[in-house]
Amino acid sequence: MLLRLLRHDDRDVRRFVTQRRDLPLQVVDAILADPDPALRTDFAESANADPAQRARLIDDPSPKVALVLAVGPMPQRGRVEPLPDRAYTRLLEHPPEHIRHEAVASPAVPAHILADLANHTDAFFRRASCRAWDRLPEATREALLQDDDLDVRRAAALSVSHEDTDRTAWPAENLKDSWRMSEVLQIGRLRRELAEQQVAGPHPAAVAANPSPRPDPVRQLAIHPDPHVRVGVSARWELTEPERAAIDYTLGPDARLDTLD
Repeated sequence: MLLRLLRHDDRDVRRFVTQRRDLPLQVVDAILADPDPALRTDFAESANADPAQRARLIDDPSPKVALVLAVGPMPQRGRVEPLPDRAYTRLLEHPPEHIRHEAVASPAVPAHILADLANHTDAFFRRASCRAWDRLPEATREALLQDDDLDVRRAAALSVSHEDTDRTAWPAENLKDSWRMSEVLQIGRLRRELAEQQVAGPHPAAVAANPSPRPDPVRQLAIHPDPHVRVGVSARWELTEPERAAIDYTLGPDARLDTLD
């Protein structure tokens, strides 16, 4: 039946087959041999497909199939199982640079593969290696913190910012106009002056979620006009229950449940 559906005229029906779990090997073989690259692309991005079977597309003649394989599935929920190591080895050596970069940027890449990229000649790869910070030797970490490439230094500094106020201050200054500033303020170890400065800044919710600010900035955020910021403050571990209860939050009519019968 599935083989017949693969030959259906409706594109959506054909795609539906590629997204099924536990496809028989005969059906996978038919998908991989199908002359339509769109069908092979659908299978390459299927979160339900066996990664070892998706990896068989590594030598696909279509550049789009290779690109989608590099990017990997992007489900709204759940974790994507990584491809076999040999597949990442091939993708990270793929001739087009954009395919190599998409492959290393994929959240599914295992940490042990990322850690091996810390000395790569491509700065994009070295930056990606910072996602495996816990696996890197101290000397390698220090080299990344002093890397010639600014983006690599920023990624390395973010990796240690949760434990070092100096390392937090540097990316906070360099990323103050970037969308990543929110990440710095949420995970970095903030000096009191920086926290107080950012209370009135564009990312108060990030400061509220950060465990390091002293009581004064937290008290200011507890009366912030944005209710989402006040909710963030109410979840802080150091608050007493009376302090938590004192944070104002008004439920609107849309936030209420229907009356029970």
